Amino acid sequence: MDLPPGSACPVIEGLSESDFVVLVTEPTPAGEHDLKIAIDVVNQLGIPFGIVNNRANVGDDCITQLVETGKYHLLIEIPHDNEVLHLYSHGLPLIGTTTKFNGTFRKLWHQIMEGIA
Repeated sequence: MDLPPGSACPVIEGLSESDFVVLVTEPTPAGEHDLKIAIDVVNQLGIPFGIVNNRANVGDDCITQLVETGKYHLLIEIPHDNEVLHLYSHGLPLIGTTTKFNGTFRKLWHQIMEGIA
């Protein structure tokens, strides 16, 4: 289930039946701020989670520094990529359209399954 950022009622309701949460962020001050709010919410709900750092080669190293504290698990990093932008702008999914990130998303899937088990 894809939920909006933040901690409003729809987010809490959407998380209530979750076994594992993938928190997607990007390495910007706003991304870090929203991520910290989301981490607080899932911790209060007692749901295991991991972080996906999207557009990892853009912005600063705030997410890397947060993960390096050892408190949080980084699932994968997805670099900013023009092919991704092109596919997204045409409404096309990455999976099945390009093989460029197959290994990355396969790793993500396995880490989610390990987090749930």
